Amino acid sequence: MYKALIVDDEPSVIEGLRIMIPWETVGFEICADARNAQDALLKAEEYRPHLVITDIRMPFKSGLELISEIKKWIWLMSL
Repeated sequence: MYKALIVDDEPSVIEGLRIMIPWETVGFEICADARNAQDALLKAEEYRPHLVITDIRMPFKSGLELISEIKKWIWLMSL
């Protein structure tokens, strides 16, 4: 089973994604969710998700910056 991490500063969006998508049917489980990029980075390191779904506009750090940092971290881990 693949692991997914959901990141959004709005709890209702996180809950909506949990409910609307039949995660187990498509081979995924939600391993964690986060409300900001800092928390998401910690959870990504802990859970090592296969998929990250993130909001683009969040306070302090955007979803694009988050994905960039996760990509760098993954690249460094592969060395």
